[in-house]
Amino acid sequence: MSFPEISPSGASFARAVLTALATLPFLASTHAMAQFPGRTGQGQISVAHVADLIARAGSEANARERLSFYLTSVAESAAHLLAQARSAGLSVSCTGSFSVGNDTAWAAISAGAPDTETWPSIPATPIIIDDLLMRAGC
Repeated sequence: MSFPEISPSGASFARAVLTALATLPFLASTHAMAQFPGRTGQGQISVAHVADLIARAGSEANARERLSFYLTSVAESAAHLLAQARSAGLSVSCTGSFSVGNDTAWAAISAGAPDTETWPSIPATPIIIDDLLMRAGC
């Protein structure tokens, strides 16, 4: 199925809307969740946590499984929200597929949050989704 192209400003708006919508499942509003290790002060999964999982995934099965679950959830949520946006009449086209792995996630967070000192307070999901959409040509 193909969808008509939208203007660059429309593409930027669509990407911003999809990024915002895709982060909703990963947001936590309670103070208790915000205190969970690996979360930002607002309860979002932090870049530091994802970087830690990536670093440990090669040698620890638990970290590998958690990272795989997180990245798969991010990609599936973004794809689902894109499909919902299309069914609601938003014209968005992507030239590639949605895929994310350890290497692409690392590249995304490294580029999206280059200052490692800020990693504990930076949410990872919007960075990874924005990269996912860009690489998929949306």
